[in-house]
This record gives sequence, structure tokens and C-alpha cells, in this order.
Amino acid sequence: MALPEGFSPFEHLQDMIRLNHNKLVREYFSDVGGEDWEADLSSSRPQLRVAATMVDDDTAEMTLMRLYFFYDISWIPHTAMQVW
Repeated sequence: MALPEGFSPFEHLQDMIRLNHNKLVREYFSDVGGEDWEADLSSSRPQLRVAATMVDDDTAEMTLMRLYFFYDISWIPHTAMQVW
């Protein structure tokens, strides 16, 4: 099947990144709400979730910033692969 007319590789890639990234963000911050969660700045974990959640109108730069930010706050040393 051919790509549809007007297909944008950038938009497609950004959508795929956003959908997969936000799934990870939802799982990581499940203690502050599920899929129907509304943005909340009342305490630190909801603030972190707001900062990490990608939105459809993010620029490429915002997408990268949110991706890097989430990686920084979610990486836990004990989950790193150990090299023997």
C-alpha cells in the first residue's frame, strides 16, 4: 500500500514518538492518575508529569526536551545493565 497523499514523514515520526513516549509517562506516573488524568501543578510528581507529557503541537525541540527530561527523571541506577 502506498503512502497517502500529503503524508509527512516528520509528523508521522513525531506521532509515533509521542504515542509511545506518553504511554511510558502514564505508566511511570500512574500514581497521579490514569489516561483520563488532567494536568495538575499542585505538587512535584504531577508537575513532573506535565513537563514530561508530549502534546500534539510540540515542536521538534519540545519533543526532544520532553524525551530527554523524562529519561533523566525516570532512569534508576539499579535498572541499568550490569557489566561483569
